[in-house]
Amino acid sequence: MAFLSAGELKAREAKLKREQQDRVKAQAARAERERLATQRVAEKLAAEADAKRAARIAEQQRQEELRQRLEADRERNRGVVCEARLRAVAIPEGGEPFRGIRRAADKVLLPPSVGHQLEQQGAAINGAPFFHLQAPSGAATHAGALAYEAAEGTVALPLKVIHSLWGPDATEASCMGELTVKYVRLEKGTYVKFQPRHAAFQKAVGDDVSAVLEAALATHSCLSAGDWLRVAGAAAGPPYDLRVLELRPGSAVSVIDTEMDAEVEPSLEMERRLAEEAAAEKRRRDQLAAIQADQRRAAEAAAQQQHDAEAEAARQAAEAEAVRQAKRAALPEEPPAAAGEPLVTCVLRFPDGSRAQRRFRISDALQTLFDFTDATAASGPPPGSYQLIAQMPRRILHPSSCAQQLTLQQAGLQLGSETLMLEPLPIS
Repeated sequence: MAFLSAGELKAREAKLKREQQDRVKAQAARAERERLATQRVAEKLAAEADAKRAARIAEQQRQEELRQRLEADRERNRGVVCEARLRAVAIPEGGEPFRGIRRAADKVLLPPSVGHQLEQQGAAINGAPFFHLQAPSGAATHAGALAYEAAEGTVALPLKVIHSLWGPDATEASCMGELTVKYVRLEKGTYVKFQPRHAAFQKAVGDDVSAVLEAALATHSCLSAGDWLRVAGAAAGPPYDLRVLELRPGSAVSVIDTEMDAEVEPSLEMERRLAEEAAAEKRRRDQLAAIQADQRRAAEAAAQQQHDAEAEAARQAAEAEAVRQAKRAALPEEPPAAAGEPLVTCVLRFPDGSRAQRRFRISDALQTLFDFTDATAASGPPPGSYQLIAQMPRRILHPSSCAQQLTLQQAGLQLGSETLMLEPLPIS
């Protein structure tokens, strides 16, 4: 029988231990995968349940809102509720359905089913029926009922209703899409404010504006804020479009058997012109303000520049005065005329016409003469920027670095009196 060595036994034990650890890890990983899969399924089911619950709540809210709206409509319409989605078609202007009907300009043709619903609910007790019409765009108006003879699923519209839903330039071809048509009861109107589309309306009707508006309203059964009405102008003249700006007592009213106060605002054309003029005036004012601002900034910059220049001039003058004071203090005492020393009296003629004179020893340094000149000339040129010119014969005394070493005699001055003029240094 073969026996395993101690080393082989340890190797087998280590292998078994590793295999056991690997199995434990594999089982743990499998358990984690199963846990995650179960968690994902639970989360998916919970999300689906939440979505269904939210949809159910939303539907309940929608139904409640619908119920409240229907109750409000029923109360407002004295128990009558009727609403339908109908495809819009046009009634040819001046066509057969309009003949003999006085207020036909804003009345629509509805399908028989709508008439049956209203009849069953006793809508006749509310008087003339009116309907709220809303286009897919959100534009809305009101209309009366011409008859209940339209094809089922359709509502036929006159040109006035087409203009109110699709704009004053709309035509019969513009009439399309599905409308929401809802029965409403309207109060009698007491006030209306119109705005002509073009400024020519006031000129065309003149003092006849009341008669023109009365004639236009006589062909309508109701009005809505935002409606467009096309009214006849002068004899043989073009019609004019008017927009309804305001109504009382509500935003939609009946105009049947009622007296209404009417006002006419300035036209949209005039309003646009005034707006353009106001915009142009604003641009003009803005441009003027910009120019004034530029001028103000330029004036401020010029004033600042002048202030800086004056400050610099004052600084330079202060520095020059300090130099003069220092040089005046450093000047040696003027020798007396009777000192018995060889002297020269220098008469200085400054550019401003002023003069100054002083006695110097002929042995004084040339720089002493320049220092006296600098200390005396309050308005003279700055130190080092000029040369002195002696006359007869002409001699030039230059403020060079040698001025400290040269004496007045060495510089060419003579005993007695010398007249000297200041002359700017030549530009090299």
